[in-house]
Amino acid sequence: LIDPEDYGANWTLGEAYLQIYLRNQDSQLPERAIPLFHKAVALEPENPQPLFSLGRAYLLSGNNEEALKYANLVKSARPDWYEFLTGMINRKPSPPQMPATSDTSNLR
Repeated sequence: LIDPEDYGANWTLGEAYLQIYLRNQDSQLPERAIPLFHKAVALEPENPQPLFSLGRAYLLSGNNEEALKYANLVKSARPDWYEFLTGMINRKPSPPQMPATSDTSNLR
């Protein structure tokens, strides 16, 4: 179990679910990541990283409407993440290369 009040633990486990999904296409994993990212947003509401992750999770789970909502929330802070999400919403072939999210300075 993870500490529910630990931003880094919530975000990291959610990202792990998405990475495993991208490799194995286990359809349950994006849905399992979503509540973790919502918790990360609640813990660090000014951090765009979990917002982008939520957009990706919703996109991978097939919910383009929610993915677009989170794309719009990251637009001003990270236009590259916005472009990635909206680009993927408008075409949905195989999983693409994702823009860098390896900035761990927000993890505690």
